[in-house]
Amino acid sequence: MVDKKHPLPEHIQLEWPEEDILRLRVMQDGEEIMLQTYRYPVDPSFRKGVIFYIHGFGSYCERYAFQAKMWAEAGYEVIAMD
Repeated sequence: MVDKKHPLPEHIQLEWPEEDILRLRVMQDGEEIMLQTYRYPVDPSFRKGVIFYIHGFGSYCERYAFQAKMWAEAGYEVIAMD
């Protein structure tokens, strides 16, 4: 839900085209959890490489879809993980 008094900047509202593409499951404290993954694909014939993006500083990948889109437009497929 967007806070109308303090909306997120437009570039942060951009969504990833694909989510949970890797279906990563890990064990944490004896319990299986899922790590959320994201992908910004490019046409394989145009792809220059793949960027595996891991954020830091207590953030989350959804905030960086705008960056992934820029990299994808430059020919780099982007995969990210929370």
